[in-house]
Amino acid sequence: LFERLLQVPDYRARYTYYLRRAITEYFSPERLFPPLDAVRDMLYPYIQYDTYYGNSYGFTAEDFLKAFDQATDYPHAPYSLKSFIHARRASALQQLEQLNPAPYLYGARSNSPRVGEELAFQVQVQDDEPPAEVLLCYRISAQPENCVPMQDSGNFGDGEANDGQYGLFLPALSAEQSINWYMRAIDNAGATSRLPACGDFQTNLTAGSLTLAINEFMASNDATIADEAGEFDDWLEIHNYGPDPIDLLGLYLSDNPDLPTKWPFPEISIGAGEFLLIWADDDEEQGVLHTNFKLDADGEFIGIFNTDENGNALIDGTEFGIQQTDTALGRIPDGTGAFRSVTPTPGASNRPVSVRGLQVTRLPFKLYPNPGPGPLQLEAPRTGRFRAYISDGMGQQLATYQWQGAHQTIDLKLPAGIYFLRIEEEDQTVFVGKVVRW
Repeated sequence: LFERLLQVPDYRARYTYYLRRAITEYFSPERLFPPLDAVRDMLYPYIQYDTYYGNSYGFTAEDFLKAFDQATDYPHAPYSLKSFIHARRASALQQLEQLNPAPYLYGARSNSPRVGEELAFQVQVQDDEPPAEVLLCYRISAQPENCVPMQDSGNFGDGEANDGQYGLFLPALSAEQSINWYMRAIDNAGATSRLPACGDFQTNLTAGSLTLAINEFMASNDATIADEAGEFDDWLEIHNYGPDPIDLLGLYLSDNPDLPTKWPFPEISIGAGEFLLIWADDDEEQGVLHTNFKLDADGEFIGIFNTDENGNALIDGTEFGIQQTDTALGRIPDGTGAFRSVTPTPGASNRPVSVRGLQVTRLPFKLYPNPGPGPLQLEAPRTGRFRAYISDGMGQQLATYQWQGAHQTIDLKLPAGIYFLRIEEEDQTVFVGKVVRW
């Protein structure tokens, strides 16, 4: 079967491409030698004084050292470990044919836009060199097909610049319509790929009756914000971008579009313009705002669904790709914009990541007493003009403070509990932490 598969030119070229990548990126001295050296350095001190070490074949501690990077004196082992890696790597690369694989497209997705919202498209592309062109080809209802270039600049919901993920935003549409679309990639030698290989993807725009949106989420939270139990779990933020409060009882949240009723919202409402923080940690025992599913950092779907009486229709949702740890995606503007990399602001309005870099600037603030009663002392490593926001576990903002300098006392007149502190400097989040009062 393997030989028959490799008789297909496209399969042969792609197999050769991935084998070459595996050899050059993984079976390399840069990747393999450091752990080999670490194992050698860990074992050698014990081998030196092991009186039984040479009993079986007469090996010495010096033979052990030579086996890593020198030719041995034993005919059954003509290579040292490192010389074998060099020789095997060179031999394998020499045997590979020089073939040109067509670009490989995968992970194509669009947001789930409503009428009046910007449309966003992303796709991942792999090839032996950056493709000459990646295109989104789309057709709105009965209109002619249009193909436009996608970008890998980090500014179109496509992750970081030059990471192989391409994105594109299209203007919002003013009526309920369907969009048929596919992606094409063309390399510098003219080899072309299409996704899907046959037919099109389809995105349907609906008017939407409830002004609710998945506004921000983090699928890999290692140190950004902790829940009431002090755990750094996945989280998402719901935003009511409309003028009226909305009762969430009877609505659902799900990470599976085929199972819209997976997690029912508790008896809670969200006011006009408010943000609600939900912990996607598969641990409902920790509170009413903890779901029965987690987010997958390798990519998946999340969506808000309507009541049973309304057929559990999708209110808002998004399908996302691979996520980096402590990196958030959020809508800009809140509620209606397409998803972009944002400074994490759980329970608050989204802010785009600075064009100077995707990393959030962080300052090591000292908080004391924490845990503790009464006023909270904030101490920065330098002076600055800061603004602090205090919110509860549901993402509701409780208080705001601002000051200039390095030290500030905040008189927290709050009941005993766990709260979240976010500090900004020049509209950029520089600190997020947990505050415990008793």
